[in-house]
Amino acid sequence: MPRLRICLSARQVCSAPKTTEFRSTGPNGWSRRTRANSWSRRTVWAPSTAVCQAADVPHITYDTYFGKGPVAGSQGAPNYPIDTGLTIRLIPSDKIQAEAGFDALLPSQDRLFLNAKLCTPESSLFKGSPAIGGGIYDVGTKKGVTDFNALYLMVQKSFPVGGYIATDVQTGKNVLGAWGFGTNIYVADNVSLLIGPVFYLDKAVQPGGKDILWTVQLDVDVPLGK
Repeated sequence: MPRLRICLSARQVCSAPKTTEFRSTGPNGWSRRTRANSWSRRTVWAPSTAVCQAADVPHITYDTYFGKGPVAGSQGAPNYPIDTGLTIRLIPSDKIQAEAGFDALLPSQDRLFLNAKLCTPESSLFKGSPAIGGGIYDVGTKKGVTDFNALYLMVQKSFPVGGYIATDVQTGKNVLGAWGFGTNIYVADNVSLLIGPVFYLDKAVQPGGKDILWTVQLDVDVPLGK
């Protein structure tokens, strides 16, 4: 059924570092190291949705964030590395579920990030209860550089209305802080394309010093044994 999906993510309970090995260039020609966001399945900008991946259905994501400006790889380029990730379900329960995955950010020097999440589906706690998900993402492999280990909590509720729109907000005046919205286009039952803008709360720490970037996200579920 077509749904409006509204997801709000709580502010990160750990500190939000502003640096990593991925290099971006600010609007005035100076170089700034900025964090390259990674996640399992996201809403628009927040690191994930509040629900877990279905059992025996690995999820592949291919996400891009870009804006108008110099070409990628050049000074002042307003884009993040492409995020290609894989997520799988760990606990096949109807009430308490879990998933884990990884993201590869390319091009970047330290490209691998890990993530994991616990969640409860909608109406699993009581009739009409929202989906609740909490986890950790940006678990990097280089100590002091990419080990952001950001914790998050999300609450999600679906409403049966026409269309399928996703919106989210992630608080904090830092590289994590932003809000966005987008429209999902289903190419097939297991393939979707999300397109929309992301509005950043602190443009000084974003690629190219931009306060708005556009995102195009390809998501594919791979049913095993079917």
